[in-house]
Amino acid sequence: MEYTKGEWWVEKGDFGYTIKAEQSIVSGFDEDNDVEIAEINTCLENEEELANAHLIAQSPRMIEWIKKVTVKQKGWLYQKDLDKAKEILAQAVNR
Repeated sequence: MEYTKGEWWVEKGDFGYTIKAEQSIVSGFDEDNDVEIAEINTCLENEEELANAHLIAQSPRMIEWIKKVTVKQKGWLYQKDLDKAKEILAQAVNR
């Protein structure tokens, strides 16, 4: 099973938060070529829901980092890998 590749991001919607990604193909339905990955619908706008949205949006980067370290590097970690992990975590918690 494949997931939508590329950068994912969070946008504020009318009823919560939307996680979006850029489409790889152009459709006639969405002029800005973005595709919705997930929605977090809520009538409350609180930090937990925003944090959940950012965590979901960072999941493709987390998967790619884990695959790189565990498969390509056979578990070897370098400083650049740790720096990348810190960057991903910082964005996941929106800091």
